[in-house]
Amino acid sequence: MKAQKQGNTIPPEETAMFCEQVAMILHSGILLEDGMDAMRDAYAKSKYADRFKALADSVHKTGSLYQAVSESGLFPKYLIQSVRVGEASGTLEDNMT
Repeated sequence: MKAQKQGNTIPPEETAMFCEQVAMILHSGILLEDGMDAMRDAYAKSKYADRFKALADSVHKTGSLYQAVSESGLFPKYLIQSVRVGEASGTLEDNMT
C-alpha cells in the first residue's frame, strides 16, 4: 500500500460530506463501485478530480474502500482508520454515518 500524501487532505466539511455520501450509497444498496463512480463524476471539475478518479479506480480494482482512502491522500488518518474498522467489522455504513 502506498503511503498517504500529507498536507493535501480535503477540508473537514468535504470529509463529512464524503462520509455522508458513502453511508447513503451503502444504505441504498448501490454497489460501492458504482457509488464511487458517481462521486468521481461529481468531483470531475474540482481540484480533487484526479484523486477522486484514483479513488474510484482503486475501489474497482481492490473492492476495498479502506485501501482506496489510504492511498488517495484526500482524507485525515482518523477517517482512514474508521473505514478500516468498518470494513473489518461489517459496520462500514454505521461508521460512515
